[in-house]
Amino acid sequence: MTNGKQVPWFEDQLLTPFRFTEYPLSVPKSDDVEKRDPPGIHRAALPGDLEARVEVAIWEGIVNGTDPGLYHAYVANYPNGRFAEIARQKVAELEERARRVPATDPTAAGKRVALVIGNAAYDHETKLRNPGNDSREVAKALRRIGFAEVREKQNLARTALLEALRSFGELAATADWAVVYYSGHGIEVSGTNYLIPVDAKLESEAAVEDEAVSLKRVLDLTAEARLVKILILDACRSTAFPNRWSRSGASKGVRIPSVRQRKPLKSSNVFFARS
Repeated sequence: MTNGKQVPWFEDQLLTPFRFTEYPLSVPKSDDVEKRDPPGIHRAALPGDLEARVEVAIWEGIVNGTDPGLYHAYVANYPNGRFAEIARQKVAELEERARRVPATDPTAAGKRVALVIGNAAYDHETKLRNPGNDSREVAKALRRIGFAEVREKQNLARTALLEALRSFGELAATADWAVVYYSGHGIEVSGTNYLIPVDAKLESEAAVEDEAVSLKRVLDLTAEARLVKILILDACRSTAFPNRWSRSGASKGVRIPSVRQRKPLKSSNVFFARS
């Protein structure tokens, strides 16, 4: 009705409960109320059972929080509440954790490493405009968010691509996060996805396995990372290799190439470009 001008928002750090109630909205002022509440705002007198339910609702709203201020606020309102001791323990635990690992420490999420590849200058295929810029921007972004080491590679022939992947696999084995970003030509043949090096000729479908690099090989090399494995495959689908195979009769029933998602290794996350 507002054509998108009304934007929803969420707030979970209120210090006192906000509720609609049929009970009186004001009570006679007292010194205690005057000190505790802002001018003109007075707590409603609530029956004991409702006050208990309010306390439980507040606790359920903060129990999984990581902000010590939430638990401080609970204790301030319910110093003798049923969860007060737990709240004090949570405060001590969270503050001690903050002292050990400051929130601004980029290593707080564990050691993170990345390999960023931009293949654009192909010898036997259409040269691409975007992989160089895209890969540089991705590398900058990863460094900015705290990746300990980002290896940036451009225009890799097959031997250099395999060496970069092998070396990165050794690095990934010592890391918590391992991310591989690839921008360049890609292809799918017989249900297998491949990254295409800049020196690939691919004169026949049979040459793909020898001249390209399979997606499974990339995933295998990052599998030793302890927590997170991510492959971002920003692959161009406009390669003309299969068209040449069809014209020469070297391949039967070759369809338009695509890079489709296959079942990844356990704990691996694979992201594919859709256009």
